[in-house]
Amino acid sequence: MDNQQYAFDDNKALNLNTFTRTGYIFKEWNTKADGNGTSYEDGKVISINKKLVLYAQWEKIITEIRLSKTNVVMNVGETKTVTAEVIPNDTTLSKEITWTSDNNKIATVSSNGKITGKKAGTTIIKATAVNGVNASITVEIKDPIYFQDVPTDSWFYDNVKYVYQNRIIMGYNKHEFGSYDYVKRGQLVTMLWRLEGEPETNNIQNRFTDVDVNSYYGAGVKWASANGIVNGYGGTNKFGPNDPIIRQDFTVILNNYIRYKGLEQEGTQDLRIFADYDYVVGGYAEHAIRWATTYGVMNGMTIDGRKYISPFSNTTRAETAALLSNLVQRFNLI
Repeated sequence: MDNQQYAFDDNKALNLNTFTRTGYIFKEWNTKADGNGTSYEDGKVISINKKLVLYAQWEKIITEIRLSKTNVVMNVGETKTVTAEVIPNDTTLSKEITWTSDNNKIATVSSNGKITGKKAGTTIIKATAVNGVNASITVEIKDPIYFQDVPTDSWFYDNVKYVYQNRIIMGYNKHEFGSYDYVKRGQLVTMLWRLEGEPETNNIQNRFTDVDVNSYYGAGVKWASANGIVNGYGGTNKFGPNDPIIRQDFTVILNNYIRYKGLEQEGTQDLRIFADYDYVVGGYAEHAIRWATTYGVMNGMTIDGRKYISPFSNTTRAETAALLSNLVQRFNLI
């Protein structure tokens, strides 16, 4: 840089620094080379009445972050800690590291690099230094299922795995899913309410005489009723929360939910491919079943080589896992 000329007692801004130094960033000017004199910010307006020599002051920058792990594989609920080392170690910058996760629904990371698995999936954990230098690792979260009543070769294994790993349906405990137990009407509505993010229902009035608003299903039923997802038993003020839900009612509720989401499309499936189609055609569930079979939400069941809707059969938890996983994936609900 060229010398800068000042008139006596003139107020003028210092020329901005143009010096560079590999591995360093400019910090400020100082009247002493060791930085123990008077400091001046770059571009500061000063007034001088005698010759002034200023020396550039430098900070040793961070050029690299080295992480203690290159990738992490862990289960939901587990924690693992990754440490970060700044290079060079004798940097004059702060060594503070900011940790972030690309997807906090899959894994979170604390200010000291402790990773917590939240949901099955993959995310990127990044460590960033104060000057923007960063390093990242891939974190894979697994959520294996150990349900003894969900054999790996069962038709519903992948469905149960999906709804469990996405926290749509949980098991009774670590080893029991209850695959063949019937789902109650209150349970289904509660699953959809949770899928929706558990919206607030304190200001919604309960319209059903058989619904206890303080029960596990109370908020879900109020929310679903207020949004036209459920209407209860026709001609009554009862919902039947503890009644097993039959397959055609299940389908009607799912169709209402998709309509509430603004995602309904017209169903075009020819129901005559099902051996029991005549039990559906002309009934209140025909529209919903035609929609569900068109878009792969319901595929029917095969018995002795023939396909059935089985509209009046109670819906098992395994069937519920299939219906909800089909719905969520087909309409990209999560």
